[in-house]
Amino acid sequence: MIGWSIVVATKSRDERARDPDGEVAVLASWEAGVEGLDWLEALVAQGNAVKLQRGGYPNLYRAPAGPVLDLLHDGPPQVERGMPIYGDDYVMPAGWQDHVRLHADRIERCPRDHQLVIEAWDLS
Repeated sequence: MIGWSIVVATKSRDERARDPDGEVAVLASWEAGVEGLDWLEALVAQGNAVKLQRGGYPNLYRAPAGPVLDLLHDGPPQVERGMPIYGDDYVMPAGWQDHVRLHADRIERCPRDHQLVIEAWDLS
């Protein structure tokens, strides 16, 4: 495993696919290393999120927007620990993040009590 592709949205992937404007439901997306879900698992442990599905295709979570948006205020949650990933033709440093897309206008308009869907796709 090299990490995760994370999508934070106001609608599920299926709902977004059925809606011609479905992509406006995406508040943020990014790629992160192996420890890139630590922030989300911490929300689950605190009772601020629920893991609905595991297995990486995707891991699926639901959480009220408030705690998630607080973490996204300054960008994706940073990984405080980690290890580098070495592949045949690449090296990813500990704590890497890439392809970060934060839609500040959508984040700002999202009600704090709205239930968000967080997808975490295994990048293997």
